[in-house]
Amino acid sequence: FPDIPLDDAATLALAEALAKERPMLRLPGMACPYLDLPDSYESFLERLGRHGHKRECQRVRKAVKTFRVELELLDNVNRFHDVFPQIVELNRSSRALHGDLGPFDNTRYAGFHREVIESLLPCGVSQIYLLRFDGKPVAFQYGYLDREKYYDFQNGFDSRLKTYSPGAVLLQLIIQHLIAGGVKEFDFLRGDESYKDLYATCRRCTVNFHVFRRKSAMLASRLLRHGLVPRLRRLVRRCLRS
Repeated sequence: FPDIPLDDAATLALAEALAKERPMLRLPGMACPYLDLPDSYESFLERLGRHGHKRECQRVRKAVKTFRVELELLDNVNRFHDVFPQIVELNRSSRALHGDLGPFDNTRYAGFHREVIESLLPCGVSQIYLLRFDGKPVAFQYGYLDREKYYDFQNGFDSRLKTYSPGAVLLQLIIQHLIAGGVKEFDFLRGDESYKDLYATCRRCTVNFHVFRRKSAMLASRLLRHGLVPRLRRLVRRCLRS
């Protein structure tokens, strides 16, 4: 059970029940940064400090000065079907900057999320934001809205326009939209992407539960995780330094 929030009572109860029957390891998980949204966008900018305030305003002004900037929140399934191929391409383009493959290239992944979005879009839980420069899609963000919390799940942008920071511009417009709608929290979810640290105000800790059929398997896993692997890493570092 990877990266379970400490306030997830149902999964914690399940893990405790399993631990009575099977050997289990409890290990630290990834931290999930999130942003407490204030009552106004101006207050959000003030939180960023003088440098951050200037940075975000300059990004938006640069884009608005060069292009006709439009934000679209998809509100029906037919519209989603029209833009889904563009979303896949934008995700692939931004991932390629770091030499990564886009997750939507996996047909099972893409098919699963298409079904989820189609099911939850009509009731407003699935949120698909699309940014356009002069009518052309240049960035998207896909997330979920539930009980005054927005969960940022997937995003992407046209890497050919990275000098205009389309991803950052889209994020600013989304934050404005969410604050105006009374949303209280923007959850960046898992991941150590550097841009999250620019905006997040807090971090939510998680925990990993590893349940094993046999105690010998648990001991082997503990040895690998806390014995052999760390020692091998230290040995490699010493070799590299020398």
